[in-house]
Amino acid sequence: MNEIIHKKPIVFRSNVEKKSKYSDYRDDLRVDFWYSCAYCSMTEDEACGIGFEIDHYLPQNFHPALSNDYNNLMWSCQKCNSLKRDYNPNDSDTEKGLMIIRPDNENPSYHFKLNYNKLEGKTITGEFNIVYLALNRMQLQKLGMIRKKFYESSEYIKQGIKSIASIKIDRIDKKNRFLFEKMKKHIIERQKILEDPESVSSILKVFGKSELIDSDPEKRKQLKSRKNYLKQQRAITVPKL
Repeated sequence: MNEIIHKKPIVFRSNVEKKSKYSDYRDDLRVDFWYSCAYCSMTEDEACGIGFEIDHYLPQNFHPALSNDYNNLMWSCQKCNSLKRDYNPNDSDTEKGLMIIRPDNENPSYHFKLNYNKLEGKTITGEFNIVYLALNRMQLQKLGMIRKKFYESSEYIKQGIKSIASIKIDRIDKKNRFLFEKMKKHIIERQKILEDPESVSSILKVFGKSELIDSDPEKRKQLKSRKNYLKQQRAITVPKL
């Protein structure tokens, strides 16, 4: 039973309307993938300058019919996407488990375990992904250390909240009881938010997002203006942004 639960996907796709080209799904993918890389789990905010882009899980070169299929699109950091490239396993590879894990089909933790700040494969698929996508590259190891420190800090804070919430009012000086009760109520409300899975999901999504890669509503206008300007200056070619 635990194994079945452990295999459940951690990404659930929205029912999005069909769009004319795959790049139009960009914002939908960001939300569905928690503003995180589908392969290494790095968030946009953690990426520190590394861009994100749309990856075709089954490569366009081999599966052109799926080029604009939302279910075939993944949100990926540039590093993982460049490493994955056009990997297209055949039936033999798939039977051996030599496939790229997709979090909208299963929980990656079924294939991995974390040993300090490095991943170890629990399955052949896990080992393959670690090597093929370089999931133990130095950047991800350092990110793991940072996450560990934040996790330990949050556990310490939670313990402090519980300790404050358990203090009896008769242990507080009468002149400070009103202020203490007000503070205690505020803390308990925040504790309920942290214990609510939906609230935590919303918080995680907010902190995972990087506004620096949000869609620019003025982009088309700027590109047109730039193109016209360069033409006026008789530029032979107009390099893409």
